[in-house]
Amino acid sequence: MKYSSLLIYPALVIMVLFLSCGKEQDPIDILTSTSWKLVSFNSYVEPEPLWDCDMDDSYTFNTDGSVTIDRRQTCEGGDLEFEPSRWSLSENGTIITLDGYSCSVDISEDELLIVTGFFSLRFIPY
Repeated sequence: MKYSSLLIYPALVIMVLFLSCGKEQDPIDILTSTSWKLVSFNSYVEPEPLWDCDMDDSYTFNTDGSVTIDRRQTCEGGDLEFEPSRWSLSENGTIITLDGYSCSVDISEDELLIVTGFFSLRFIPY
C-alpha cells in the first residue's frame, strides 16, 4: 500500500503541472485574429511623419494571405505608403513576407512589430 501511494502522488503532481502549462498561441492565429492599428513608423532613411489620419487605419491580415487596409480618413498630404496586398509568415514565425519583401517580425497578443533595413512599424490590436 505504501508503494502505490508513493507512485500516485508524484504522478498526480506531474499531471497537474503538465495541465497547468498553457500552450503558446500560434503566431498566425494571433496575426489573423484581429485587425491591427499602426501606432508608430520609424524610417531609417528619410524621416516621414506619422499623421493622425494614418494612425486610424486598420490592417487585417486575412487567413487567405491577403491584407485588407481600412483607411478611415485620407491624409491631406497623402497616405503612408505602406500598402501590402499579400503576406506570408515563415514556419518559425519570425519572418513576414509582404508583397515579396521579407521583414523581421515579432508577434504577440499585445503588439506586432515589423522591421526592415529601412523602417520599422509598430501595431497594436485595433
